[in-house]
Amino acid sequence: MLRAMFLVVCAVITASPAHGQSAIVIRAGRLIDAHIHLTGRYIGEGHNWEDATVRDLPQEDAIRGVRNARLTLEACFITVRNVGAANFSDVALRNMIEAGVVPGPRMLVAAHPLNI
Repeated sequence: MLRAMFLVVCAVITASPAHGQSAIVIRAGRLIDAHIHLTGRYIGEGHNWEDATVRDLPQEDAIRGVRNARLTLEACFITVRNVGAANFSDVALRNMIEAGVVPGPRMLVAAHPLNI
C-alpha cells in the first residue's frame, strides 16, 4: 500500500512544472506543497531561462504564476506555501485566487524571499 501511495505522489509531482524540489505533505488524501515558487519560470522553461531574473518583466512573472497556480490545483495540491517572489507577485496571485478571479490552491505567502 505504501508503494502505491508513493507512485501516485510521484505522478502528481511530475504533472506540474511549478514543482521542482518540493517538500510534500499528505493530509487526508489532499496534497500540500510546503516549499514552492508559483510565480515566474520553472526550471528549464524557455530559451536562456538561467538569466530570466534580469530579462523578464515583473508582469510576466505574475502571468506565469496564474498558469502555475492552475496547474498546481489540477495536480491535486489544495494548499501551497509560496516561499517568496519578486515584486509581491505572490501576494497579488493569492489575492486574485481568494477573490475568485483565477483558479488556484490556497496560498500561504512569504512576500519576500529569504536570501543568505
